[in-house]
Order: sequence, then C-alpha cells, then structure tokens
Amino acid sequence: MYVYADPCHWAAAPSNPLIQPSVGDIVAALAAQPMRSATAPTDRYANTLGLLSRWPGKAIELTVPRAVNLANCNEGQYRSWGPENNARSHQGPGQRDLVWAVNIGGAGVEGVRAAPPGGLIIDAASFGSTPNQVISEIENILASIVVGHWG
Repeated sequence: MYVYADPCHWAAAPSNPLIQPSVGDIVAALAAQPMRSATAPTDRYANTLGLLSRWPGKAIELTVPRAVNLANCNEGQYRSWGPENNARSHQGPGQRDLVWAVNIGGAGVEGVRAAPPGGLIIDAASFGSTPNQVISEIENILASIVVGHWG
C-alpha cells in the first residue's frame, strides 16, 4: 500500500510505499497529504463477538478541496491511496471521508500486502449536503461492525 504524495497529481508525485504499515503509519501518511484539511488522528477500536473494543485502530477525517477540478487531476481522479488495483478515488469536491484503519493482527490475515497488518481499512464518505439522519446511520453502521476470524 502507498499513500499518494499529491492526491490530484498522483501519477507524477513520488509516493512512498508503506510495506506492512501500522495503522498509525497509514493515518499519519493520510494526515500529511496536502489540501486535505485532515483532523487529528483519534483512537477508534473495533469490536469482536462478545468483546467490545478488541482491535486497536485509528481514524481520521479528510476532505476533498471544494475548489478542486477533477478534470485537472491525473485521469480525472482525486486519489488517497493505491496501488492501481486497490486505489481509493473520491467522487467530488467537498467530499468528506472518515478513514478507519484497524489492526486485526492474529485474525489469520497477517502479511497481507497493500493493507495494514490484518487488512482492514474502512472509508465512510459523505458530503456537506448529506442529511444528518444519513450521517447518524453511517455512524451506526460503523459501530455495528464486528471484526474477527471465524474458521
């Protein structure tokens, strides 16, 4: 996995690959992207069956600048991370993304490349015009996620 040094001109800007990154590495790299108006990273744990706050994680909120013209970005895409087969492109100016990276080490997916150890990154997107009821539903969905390895 790598976080693009420039989300609009991602093909031209050098990006440092994050080999087996921690959730802190991923969130720190996203916070360092230019023009993202990133919030300070916060701790956000994930639950497993019968146990609350089992898996440590970090969350950050990012914004796609309102003034960005996607047509001026490489391939018309504003991207947070890649590589190509795992790229996160955004839908438009003003988009807000809650990115939640969770370390589920020991869950049977250690060593997965292009993801944090454990392989879980969740991106919940919205816009300024998204109704508060929908934002509340998104939070309820995020709170209902149960992570683990059964099998």
